[in-house]
Amino acid sequence: MSSELVEREKGVENYLRELPGLEFPACLDRKAYLVVPGKQRLIAVEQAYNGFQFWQARGRVVCQGLQMSSISAFLAHYCNVRDAALGNTELYDGVGKAWKKTEAEAFWERLSENCWTWLDAVFHLGKEELEMESDFRIRRFEQDGGSVEQRSSRRTSLDLPVPERGYVSLLFNAQGMPLQRAEQQSYVRGANMFFYPPISGCVTTFCTNSDGTFLVCEMDPSRLSPRLGVIASAEGTSVREKTPRQSNEYDILIGAPVDEQYIGLSSLVRILGEIEQSGRLTPETRELILRRVSGEKSS
Repeated sequence: MSSELVEREKGVENYLRELPGLEFPACLDRKAYLVVPGKQRLIAVEQAYNGFQFWQARGRVVCQGLQMSSISAFLAHYCNVRDAALGNTELYDGVGKAWKKTEAEAFWERLSENCWTWLDAVFHLGKEELEMESDFRIRRFEQDGGSVEQRSSRRTSLDLPVPERGYVSLLFNAQGMPLQRAEQQSYVRGANMFFYPPISGCVTTFCTNSDGTFLVCEMDPSRLSPRLGVIASAEGTSVREKTPRQSNEYDILIGAPVDEQYIGLSSLVRILGEIEQSGRLTPETRELILRRVSGEKSS
């Protein structure tokens, strides 16, 4: 087994060991998500949010308490599915159940030939070099009798080992940029992909079809296509690492923190009612959240 596979196996083992101590958005159906090795992150099995421009799609995903997948997380997922289809590893869903090899094979066929997803990466020209903006989040809360929306993202200098177009091997740096050109400059499924390097003002898509696999970092964010959507992901939060104030934060669709100084209980009741009516929250879970919040505030 290669060192890359060993590292991914360790990532899965760590996730399964930490699973009881991780919290995910309350609306998340973990059985519909797979483990991304080494990332404390789950990624959706199905693509959704089709037919939206990049900015619209990203906003809709984040307002559901989810995230548009980063380049590095998605490519780790892609390679993990490939390896599971080959029998070199296993896929695990969000509750820790292993997929059968036949299921992994069928999923690989789909992922490697019919995938059109936006990825969370926007490129900007900095003072001297390209920068990548990612990790976009929206946090909404009530303050001084009004609703406040905080938007945040992370911008880093781009490390671009392969600056030209061409086929690249499936080895990537921490930002998801390919480390080297492929020896064979023609498509081999599961062994290489065609890379379009970043351009300032552009965003990223990952696309597969019968003709090839494409990592496109020069996509127009206003591009519209009924086939182009999002394979969303969800980040796990360690309960053990939370501070007392953070322990009151529940990711409920819009990610609003349940804390008296950010959002009142009356607003929480309204939000939970809206989610419940949409069918994404059971009455039992709604009551459990309210009891826990009330109990923590009175303690």
